[in-house]
Amino acid sequence: MKEALHVGDYRNLNIYFRNITAEDYGGICTNPEQQITKEKDPAKRLSRDGCVIAAFSLPGKDHSYMNQGKTVVHEMGHWFGLYHPFHDNGLRENNQNPNPCNPTNPDDHVLDTPKMKYTEEMIGTCNMTLNTCTADNMTDPVRNYMSYSSDECMDEWTPGQVARMYEIYAKFRKDA
Repeated sequence: MKEALHVGDYRNLNIYFRNITAEDYGGICTNPEQQITKEKDPAKRLSRDGCVIAAFSLPGKDHSYMNQGKTVVHEMGHWFGLYHPFHDNGLRENNQNPNPCNPTNPDDHVLDTPKMKYTEEMIGTCNMTLNTCTADNMTDPVRNYMSYSSDECMDEWTPGQVARMYEIYAKFRKDA
């Protein structure tokens, strides 16, 4: 679909809305750092760039926790180079981040995002007291757009995330 419908160049965000049946999958978006590493052919990289968003996550739909359109915001964060605060912890078979609470772990590559572990408990909730990395004595960033919280409580980027989005856009997309 992306290859057939993509418009513009690498600076232009293309968003595709689809009827996706997997209720736990709200969308997927290309991360420029990962995309350049994986795909060396610029034409293929461009034709696969963009975001695919599940139509059920749009405002007014009846999904239990993805129903205010925040999935688009979350996925755009990936397009601008952001990772989850728990970066890969528990999400992939080749789990590159087995202990996201370790202070030396790069997690999401943003210093002001509190560390957190991926847990089933965090998905779709607004538990403002959740603290999966107890050694740092900080609550998890459940209000952060890059978490897996409910749409109703996601409403912030950290200043470091905003700076990283500008940095990654300038490095990988601006003059592409």
